[in-house]
This record gives sequence, structure tokens and C-alpha cells, in this order.
Amino acid sequence: MRNPFTLLISLLLASTLSAQSPSVPSGLTSASSISGRIVYSPTGTPAQDAVVSSRGAGTRVEAKTDAQGHYVLKGIQPGGVTINVSMDQSQGFPLQASRRVQLGQAQDLASIDLKLALPSQIKGQVIDQNKEPVPNMQVMLVAREYSHGALRYVFSGATQTDDQGNYTLSRFQSGRAYIIMARPRPAQGGPVSDLPTSPAMRKRLPASTFYPGSTSVEGAQLLTLGDGEIREGVDISVARGPSLCIEGHTLAGRAPASLGFDISPETPTFGQSGNGGMYGTGMFYGKTGPDGVIRTCGLTPGTWAVHVDQYGSGFRDPPSFFGTTSFTLTDSDLHDVVIAAGPRVSLPVEVTLDGPAPVATPDNPNPIPDITVLLQSLVYAQHTGDSGDNKVSVPGSLSIEGLLVDNYSLTVRGLAKNMYVESATYNNEDVLRHTLRIGSSPDNTPLRLVIGENGGTIQVTATDKDNNPADDTYITIFPADAITEADIAVTYTTGSTDQTGAWTSGVLPPGKYYVLATPAPPDRSPEAIGKLLHARTQSDPFVLPPGGNISAAVVERTLQ
Repeated sequence: MRNPFTLLISLLLASTLSAQSPSVPSGLTSASSISGRIVYSPTGTPAQDAVVSSRGAGTRVEAKTDAQGHYVLKGIQPGGVTINVSMDQSQGFPLQASRRVQLGQAQDLASIDLKLALPSQIKGQVIDQNKEPVPNMQVMLVAREYSHGALRYVFSGATQTDDQGNYTLSRFQSGRAYIIMARPRPAQGGPVSDLPTSPAMRKRLPASTFYPGSTSVEGAQLLTLGDGEIREGVDISVARGPSLCIEGHTLAGRAPASLGFDISPETPTFGQSGNGGMYGTGMFYGKTGPDGVIRTCGLTPGTWAVHVDQYGSGFRDPPSFFGTTSFTLTDSDLHDVVIAAGPRVSLPVEVTLDGPAPVATPDNPNPIPDITVLLQSLVYAQHTGDSGDNKVSVPGSLSIEGLLVDNYSLTVRGLAKNMYVESATYNNEDVLRHTLRIGSSPDNTPLRLVIGENGGTIQVTATDKDNNPADDTYITIFPADAITEADIAVTYTTGSTDQTGAWTSGVLPPGKYYVLATPAPPDRSPEAIGKLLHARTQSDPFVLPPGGNISAAVVERTLQ
């Protein structure tokens, strides 16, 4: 008779082996594996218990690192594989890293190492003009970046001061310049403030202040941190300004109406950043009176943006009316302000094909699949209708319903092989990579999309200065006719090489392109884009012919 204790150990061992070694997908004759080491940057210490996983064409495989940071992923299907690493933190978001590799049949790919960047921090105190601490202030992390053809200041993190005015900020991207801003916490107000009518009778208030003590974002000092750096003593001396009011009324259509409102500084920007994140920056919010009367006080001198809306009866109902405007305060109140909200509107879309349409065959009866047109509000949170399954044939037309009269970004998905968006125009303006202002066309002209069918790809091979494959190197491609920082920021495409130094672009329009290989990834900051602009003067462009697929050999370099 079999020993029960031995049977239990055998079952536990089988369970453990099953968890550590996922089954090999059917059709894979020989198991492949990936191994390497995960360490922290910049210390180089091993990252124990980091979760490492593979993502490719086959079954997802996962493992944890040992005490020395080593990991082994077994039973992976060959092909292009992305290695993802995640490490939970006691506070804040997990540390993450990823790397792309190419895996062959029965290949044991070793030394695929990754670094987890230790979080950087800025610590300081918010103080007033008497050097006294200011508690309960919001401290915001602000990034400068090109977005939709313009340089914007966007929020990328936040915290608040404690009862001693102390704060700690994190979530920095290593090597990128940031601005630190302190401001009062958002406050909810009634429709009509009861503060005195004379500004001289009101208490002076802390104003939005940029480190070290400027009320203007242009006067802010830029701060740049490295991996794991802790910068202390970043104290913000908050300025005080007069407490000012705006008063007027709100309209839904042309009739006075009670609307929700949100008032925020115009800079930094309320809304979507270049990476797609949404940031709400409102400092005053509430609801106007039944007749639309509003008198909001506690504003300081500067330019402010106000958003108003009227929601439906259901919790998830989108606003039936929405409007936005801006105003500037100096040293006195603003009277007779009219803030109008308009109804939701539709957007007609027309799609044409630049070139002959592919001929349908029995093997390929639908050579041009339908495409999806996605719109996302740049200012307001996403609502039903802002993006969704708006499918249209090529060529063809559709109408997107229920949109806010607002600024949007445009995305087109589902393009067939070698196809790309050649142009996108609305109200005679280029909106392919710039802001699309819904409702700006007086006669509701359509959004016109032209689809090109002769795109190609660039296959990049990167080496270091010693002619060795430059693995895990960042490739950036942008067209030669992008001659300004804003042009480059809206046209560049990027990716990272595999262990052989290879990377292939997505479909690109025919033309001339600059191809760069750098050890650090690009971002949309003026500093990074400025380096790309300078690098174009030291490079020769590659020519991508219509429908072509070309090879580009480049040497990795650090941009200056």
C-alpha cells in the first residue's frame, strides 16, 4: 500500500512543478525559454520577488525572481515576445519595466536583463511670506510637453501638505524636467457667495504658486531628477493675492438654467496630456441657482477656465448641455459674465481612398475592412459617444452622434495592410494630429478622411559604436519635412530593439525619414524634442518609396 505521506508530497510537488512550468502550447515541438536578472536602477541591487511574465503568440508564462534577481520563463512559444516586470511597492504604483525579444524554436535565450527604476522623490515645505508653514495645500507635479501641435503644461502627479506644511512628491520620469506648483485645495461653493462686495473687505488668499515663488508658470524653476534620487529642501513660498469674484448667469441653449460648474486655472491645462491621461484641475465646483445665477469668490488674479454642464436623470447619463469659456482677473471682480452651454451635436464623417481599390477575390472577399473612428475629448472627461464602435467602410460615410462642443483628439484603427491616414481635415483645418474642435464649422461640414494605400515599413538594425547589436535601444523615426519641435512631436514614432538590435516600424506614408537610435526613450518634452530637431541636422534621411519596405542601419548615440 502506498504511503499517504509520500502521496501527499508527490501531489504537492506535482502542483508546484505545474505552477512553475506552464504547459507547452500544442504544435510546439520543442520548448523555448528566456532567463535573465532583474535589478534596481541606479543601485544594481537584485529585485527579489519581482513578477516576470511573457506576452506573445502563445500561452502567458509567469515567474518570480529569486534572492539574486534571477528568473526563468519556460515553455514559451517562439516569435516576438514582450517581457514585462512588475514589483509592488508599499506605497504608490508598482515599479514596471518591459523589453521586446525575438525567440527561436528550442532556443534558451539567456541574459535578458531588465532594470526597475527606483522612484525619485522631491520633499519640501510650503510656507507663507512670514516663513510659516501652510497646511492643506495641494502640491502638483507639472510637465511641459507638446500635445496636438502645441506646447502645454499638464499635471502628472499630486499630493498635499500635512499640518506642518510638509509634502513629498514622486512619480518622476528620470531625466525629464518638471515644475512644482502649490495651490489651495479644491473647494465646493454655493451658487451665490455671501462675501462682501468690495475686494478690500475680503481676506487675501494664497495664490497658485510655482517653485520657488512665482505666480506665473513662466517664472518657475525646472527640476530634473535621476533614478532613485531624493531631492529635499524644495520649499515653495506661497504668494497671496486679493480674493476676487465672478458673477453672472449660465444658459442651457438660450434659456437661463441651473448648471454644474467647474472653475480652474487655464494653465496648467485641464484635460488630456500627450500620453492620453486625463487630469482634472478644478479649484472651485458647484451648481448655479435655479435661474442660472452664479457668484463665485475666492479667485486670485490670473486667467481661469470655467466648464458648465447639465446632466440627465441617470447616474451614467452624459451631459445634455456643455460649455466652456475663459476669463482674466486682474485686481477687481468680473460682472455680468454669461456662460453658455450648448446641446450635444453630431459629426458627419466622409472617408475616401487615395488610389485604386483592391479587387475582391474568393480568397479575400473583403480586401478593405471597415475602419473605426475614435474621438476623445481633450478637456472634459470621456462620455458615451466621445469614443466607441464608430465603424465606417472605405470609402464610405457615417455620422457620430452625441458629441460635446469641445476639443477632441482623433484616432483611426483597423486599417488594412499598407494603408494609413493620408489626411484628416475639418472646417478646412488639418486635424490629423492637431486639435479637432467639434462644432467649429458653421455649416456642419464633415470630417474628411483620406486613406492612402501605398504605405511601407522601415526595418531598422541598430549597433553600438563597436558594431555590436544594440539591444533594448530606442528607435525614433520622424519625417524629414518635420522642421519644428511641434511638427516632430506630432509625427514621430518609436519602439525598442530586440536582442539582435532589430525593430520594424508600423505602416508609414512614402517619403523621407530620419531614423535615430538612442539609449533613452524619447518623450514630448521641449528638451527631448529639441534634441531630435538638432539631430536631424547631423543625419541623412532614408527614402521610403510607395509600397516599399526598406532597411536602415543606424548607430546608437546619445543626443545632445
